[in-house]
Amino acid sequence: MNNEGSQIGSVTLGRDITSYCQIEKALRRSQHRYENIIEAINIGVILVDKEGIIREINPCAQELLDIPKEDILNKHLNVHPVLCKLEMCDMIREVVNTGRGISRIISNEGVSSSGELYCMVRLLVPENGGPAEVLITLDPHLSW
Repeated sequence: MNNEGSQIGSVTLGRDITSYCQIEKALRRSQHRYENIIEAINIGVILVDKEGIIREINPCAQELLDIPKEDILNKHLNVHPVLCKLEMCDMIREVVNTGRGISRIISNEGVSSSGELYCMVRLLVPENGGPAEVLITLDPHLSW
């Protein structure tokens, strides 16, 4: 403002956000790629929280357990008879308490697969300090 009260200039502040936009775009591409791999893989993948609530399940796991995603997502593992019979909650509790993974060969009884399944249960702890999750894989391609 000048002595007469008229505006004679302005101050602006700007920040180049090009790199942030590029990082965000790369993150979206990476997430999309990850989702495509999990959806396409021929191994059942189930992601649960520490309490045993199913947060994600891929198509192969849905087929192996013969259950649609909407019938099991955000529900406890015990709602599915096969997962309950496999004592999956006990396995999750052990993995969460010890931090060590568990691998087992399980019978295909109640599962739409011939032969046995190789089951792995692993603790996933994010680097950013977010909540830990448990990864369950069911591999129907076991052959000895």
